[in-house]
Amino acid sequence: MAESDCREEGILGLFHFIIFAVNPFYSPSTEQFQSLRLSFSPNLDDYNPDIPEWRRDISRVIKRALMYATGVSSKQILVAVLPGLPTSAELFILPYQDAPDENRKKTEDLSQICDVFINKLNQEMVHFELKPGVRIMVHAAHLTAAPLVDLTPSHSGSAMLMLLSVVFVGLAIFVIYKFKR
Repeated sequence: MAESDCREEGILGLFHFIIFAVNPFYSPSTEQFQSLRLSFSPNLDDYNPDIPEWRRDISRVIKRALMYATGVSSKQILVAVLPGLPTSAELFILPYQDAPDENRKKTEDLSQICDVFINKLNQEMVHFELKPGVRIMVHAAHLTAAPLVDLTPSHSGSAMLMLLSVVFVGLAIFVIYKFKR
């Protein structure tokens, strides 16, 4: 994954709402941040009751796993587990608080930190244990324009058969209707 997989997000308004919804942490002057979508092992969905308390608890667990794997400070990251299935989360990467006010320097730091997260996630080094014997792997979500479209060059035989069946049934109904008049 390249550096461009982290998205540059907007200005402060929505960002403060996300902070308050996830964590009592407050950042008074954050102007830039990066975000990265996270996905998980499919078995996490079996334990997802889709309630806010569960999402908050899992957000804290994911944040600890990310801090452990990367060594990034807890003040530089926020994790928000999104409602619904499949379970996914958004990782927000904040600039280092003691950095000089140069925007270019902050942007470079954010890009470097984002690269660290992507590398650790791709190496499958970020994981946590939900309960004894249930290990959950954290991955960087691969977002595409049309995630439900199969891009493989081979066509599915059963899909083609189904399509042809529908066409022939439609044609038969049309012919019967035409000759019945």
